[in-house]
Amino acid sequence: MNALERLADWVVNSSRQQSPDNLDRAVNSLIDTLACILSGIREPVVSKLYRSIQGNSTGQVSAFGFGQTSAANAAMVNATAAHSQEFDDYNRSSVAHTSAVLIPSSLAVAEQYDYSGSECLDASIVGLEVMVYLGSVINMNHYLSGWHATSTLGSIGAAAAACRLMKLDSGKTGAALSLATSMIGGFKLQFGTMAKPLHAGLAAQAGINAAIMAESGITASTEVFDGNPGITSLWSNTDPAGFAETILPEYGKLAIEREGLFVKCYPCCGYTTRAIDGMIDLATENNLDPANIKAIEFDLPDRHAKVARFLIPENTMEARFSFPFCLSIAVLFRSAGVQHFNEEMISDAAVQSMMLRVKLNPYETDPNLEDLSPEAPDTIRVALKDGSVIEKTILYSRGSPEIPLNRESLFDKFWACAGNSVSSKIKKQVESEFSNFPESQSVKQLIMRVRP
Repeated sequence: MNALERLADWVVNSSRQQSPDNLDRAVNSLIDTLACILSGIREPVVSKLYRSIQGNSTGQVSAFGFGQTSAANAAMVNATAAHSQEFDDYNRSSVAHTSAVLIPSSLAVAEQYDYSGSECLDASIVGLEVMVYLGSVINMNHYLSGWHATSTLGSIGAAAAACRLMKLDSGKTGAALSLATSMIGGFKLQFGTMAKPLHAGLAAQAGINAAIMAESGITASTEVFDGNPGITSLWSNTDPAGFAETILPEYGKLAIEREGLFVKCYPCCGYTTRAIDGMIDLATENNLDPANIKAIEFDLPDRHAKVARFLIPENTMEARFSFPFCLSIAVLFRSAGVQHFNEEMISDAAVQSMMLRVKLNPYETDPNLEDLSPEAPDTIRVALKDGSVIEKTILYSRGSPEIPLNRESLFDKFWACAGNSVSSKIKKQVESEFSNFPESQSVKQLIMRVRP
């Protein structure tokens, strides 16, 4: 068997009895992603997207905050919402926002076919494994070349999750994974626009559609991974022959346990989160008065500066990818919440003044370093008007696998994001259903509780 056939065989035949710890980790991902969906449905791109499909789609699957549609389109709307505020988690090896694609995909298929909570979580775990496996082979070159891995790898991961739930055989699963590679391709040039969150939505939609097409008998090449040209040569500089020899996910611990996920504390580009943490800590530890700040110098990896590239943002989407903006609100408000990312805050005189005092110093990094490596840290230097300088170097952000959030903190994020869309009167009931989700016989129960 070649790489595609072996991967499809693993998706179909690997154990469906996930460990309690891995199911618990998947529940954390579910809580965080639903939080991001409930907050993200307020973004204009999500309502515009739903309107665009409303007239040509029918079905009984929940598009949160809007109505019901087909499984593929519901997954597209919900995944776009999950990614619309840059509040969703991401994974280091795939360099992708994995849960924003996989959780909506798994929920949509599970809701349509009325699958159990454990089956839904199992599918998301398998989809993550596929994205991490492929990402570990083709990254960092794939990402640094300009591809948005949430889009490219996300479509394949969503297809794997859908096939797992739909219980397709190895041949049809292989066809779905192959078809998914032909359905999507997103570029980092779209960062800071509505197209960026749509990448997650399109990947989720593509994965489910690929599984449906494969189930109906549509076939595709089995050489898309290790053929030449295939995704290894087109998406990265990986040797196709070398790809065929890589070890598939049969090496013990799965990715959800082996490397985990980065959960975000702030609704902005993941590369800005270390900077925000560091600036809040500096301001708090030194009781900084923003009026006394003369200048802020920020040393950062060049790859991060190229992604979060907006110096003076013109809109909310650009603000999420602006180091000067994120550092400014962090020092001014000692926080960075959804309430800070809007046009009014961008035009605020204090924010504008502080942004002009921020100087970025990108430094060259080894392209072979893994994403967000502590070997390529962030350093903040704040020069005060009295001539003194305070400094802090940040290796990890809060919410990273090295500094994980506990379940209580995840629920705090969930209720903050849910706002009034989920009644606080049923808070204990909702939290209990989340915690017992692996034992739930139907995902519909939880969805009915939390969808607006």
